[in-house]
Amino acid sequence: MICGKCGAENPDGSTLCSSCGQPVSGDTPEFVMPGKLAMMKMMVQADPTLALISVGWMIVTVGAFVPWVSSGGSGVLGLNSVNGGAVLVVAMVCLIALLLSRSATPGPWGIIIALLALLEVALVFQALYFLKDNSFPIAGGYWVSMVGVLAIGFGAYKEVRKAK
Repeated sequence: MICGKCGAENPDGSTLCSSCGQPVSGDTPEFVMPGKLAMMKMMVQADPTLALISVGWMIVTVGAFVPWVSSGGSGVLGLNSVNGGAVLVVAMVCLIALLLSRSATPGPWGIIIALLALLEVALVFQALYFLKDNSFPIAGGYWVSMVGVLAIGFGAYKEVRKAK
């Protein structure tokens, strides 16, 4: 049997925990998470779209400060490269629209968020085509931003589906 307070393993038939002395029962306790972690888990379960787009925004932000183009040992930051700054700005606007949608009717805001996500995907792919056409070696920041943009896009899709 497992103690519901400390999680220690106890022999079957025990009435008290051998580790902490609390009464134990035959029921397997549900794992109790620390306060902040439990609160974050509840928030994600309550609104997975908000969590997904927020995480996507954070990934895009990290990607904007990592080189998108590598050139001879140094790199050009995403903010200074093709569409890098625009991708960051659109991600920020998308996050603001998502936060505003939580205080208004979700249907129209879901469409706005989806359109912003499509614009963001278009900007990232336009940067890819530009970099490939000009034979620039693509660095990791571009790929990090791509993952963030796809997370935002998937979150926007979930937002539109939720509004139906």
